[in-house]
This record gives sequence, structure tokens and C-alpha cells, in this order.
Amino acid sequence: MKYKIPEGYEPVEIIESKFACGNLYMKKMMLLKGQFIRSHVHRFDHYSILSAGTARVVVGEENINLRLSGLPYDFTLHTAGDHILIKAKEHHAIEVIEDAVWTCIHVTDTENLDLVDDNLISDDIGG
Repeated sequence: MKYKIPEGYEPVEIIESKFACGNLYMKKMMLLKGQFIRSHVHRFDHYSILSAGTARVVVGEENINLRLSGLPYDFTLHTAGDHILIKAKEHHAIEVIEDAVWTCIHVTDTENLDLVDDNLISDDIGG
């Protein structure tokens, strides 16, 4: 299921850097206050580190749809220094409260950095 960008949130290009060492892959993203990172699903559990800023993580299709509808929703609030476990096969979205530096850490056997995200992110929860 695809989600639209909430009203009042403009799509902004995310500044990202990708790093790899052996089977470890990291993607560092510079996120701006007000950005909404659309819902997506990962094939495997992974950790993210919020090294600067504040962000809300919204998990589950129902909560994301409530958020997009302007209704009360559940979220976890994270601040600089937090390590966030992102579970496999769970829809999640990120709402940036203060400019943030967010780094995703994955294990992968894909060597081409341009293809890594395609192998880690699924369009379908069964993927």
C-alpha cells in the first residue's frame, strides 16, 4: 500500500550518504524539520541511530492512516543519541520534529550501493 504525503508536508529531496564495509551497509540521511518520510517496509530487522535532532516514528498501517487523516495516532518520540529497532515487515514512517541526522544500519550481501535499498525495502509486507 502506498501512502500520500500528508497535507502541509512538501516532498523534499533527502540528502543522504551511503557507506559499506563487508556485509555492513549504512545510510546516513540529513532530515529537515517538517519532513515526512513515507511509509515503507524492510525485509529484515535493523537498527537506526538518531545522532542529532528529534523525530517521531509511526508504526503500523492503522496508525499511519490515522496520522494522514489528522486523527490521534500512536508514535514513539526519539531524540539525539537514540538507537531505534525497526522490525521487519512492519510499515513505518518518520516525522521529523527538529532537523535530524538519521542513520540506518543493515546487513546485506549486495555490493552495489545503488541497488542495496531495492534489496532491503519491500513494497509488499510479504516481501
